[in-house]
Amino acid sequence: MKRSILEKDESPARQKAFMLRYFESNTHYRTVKDYKDSIHEHLCQLEVCHEEVHALPYQTEVRLARSFVLNSFYDVCFRMGWSTSTFSLSVHLFDCFTSQNQIDISKCALVGFCCLWIASKYNENKPKGKILNALLKRAGYDASHKAEFLTTEFEILKYVDWDLSHATSESFVDMYLDINDPNLAEKRHGSIFLCELAEFDLNVLNEYQPSEIASSATLITNCAWKNLRHKHIRQHKFHELDTLLLRAIIDLQPSIRSKYLNHPRPAIQNLICLAHNFFHQQQTESQQQLQNPLPVVNDSPSFNYLASPAASPTFNPYHTYNYSYPYQTPLTRLPTPGTTPTSTFANSWITPAPISTSQYTPLPRYFDEPSPIVEMKPRLKRISYRHHPVLTRSKIKDYARYEGCTNEIAEVLLNQQLPAYKKRRL
Repeated sequence: MKRSILEKDESPARQKAFMLRYFESNTHYRTVKDYKDSIHEHLCQLEVCHEEVHALPYQTEVRLARSFVLNSFYDVCFRMGWSTSTFSLSVHLFDCFTSQNQIDISKCALVGFCCLWIASKYNENKPKGKILNALLKRAGYDASHKAEFLTTEFEILKYVDWDLSHATSESFVDMYLDINDPNLAEKRHGSIFLCELAEFDLNVLNEYQPSEIASSATLITNCAWKNLRHKHIRQHKFHELDTLLLRAIIDLQPSIRSKYLNHPRPAIQNLICLAHNFFHQQQTESQQQLQNPLPVVNDSPSFNYLASPAASPTFNPYHTYNYSYPYQTPLTRLPTPGTTPTSTFANSWITPAPISTSQYTPLPRYFDEPSPIVEMKPRLKRISYRHHPVLTRSKIKDYARYEGCTNEIAEVLLNQQLPAYKKRRL
């Protein structure tokens, strides 16, 4: 027979810790299932109350040392078995305090572990006696700095007005996951993994709220759980926040790498595979666009086909047309260079450069287009027909084309314009 998990762990302390985590997890899921709406409403209210932009560290040195301090936070939380909410609250306290207070760079670790000490007392239920000395030692100090440590704790609590209620992204994850999902444990594990990565990126914390980070982490985990591969990744539209979280997977922090990659679970493996394939295909598409750039389409035909003003056709702005002709290529509209009277008279100093016909592909002519002579002809039909009263079929067709009507209607209109004594049947 196969032994159970408790029988495999020979140490009684490990068995006790396993049973404790099991009962805590079971109680947590039952609480979320029964009070999900109330918890979500409370978290949204906390998020609205603390909707200010996440503060950046005031000093550049502290901003550079932030990654080192956060890795130390995470390593301690992992070794002590503390929750992710404790880590997130400690990061929030550290960023808020260092954004408005100038501290000595040598005291940066002391301030950081003091924030972790406050978060552990607020979220964890484990004994606190020996943990204070252990945190002092981890920060590089001995027991003689205990008074300074407690003084810093008081200053941090006074700065936040003794308000430690903070809506973390991990709290929203349980609101977005399906409790009845058979893969709930794996999906929650992957979502928490992405939420922890977001704490290291100031760009994510400055631009997005915890609920947005949690929803994006849940979405990416669901996509990764579907086992998406190279050719299916780009079919899903990843937004900017999703891309930042996937980039954080590529640039894993040392403390997170030691926790998740020593014994990777399927959700973590799928997320890492998804991130690598996504950026690989994104890089491939960028290279293809550089090698095969799209042609630039200009609205003005004279941009690519240069011609002097003397050789270009001119139109009277007072002439209006109530019809539209299909698109014609520039070569059919522009006269041949050097053939206009003005350019011939002025010799070669204003003659336009020859136009190469190999630079473009003419568009197909789906139906009969009017000749350029008819298109550039000014609309003075009524005056011209009065001076030339002889009606021919070609004139009737031209008039019908201008007016956008049939030949019969055009003939009636022309007969009304002509004098009665000049009419003649065709």
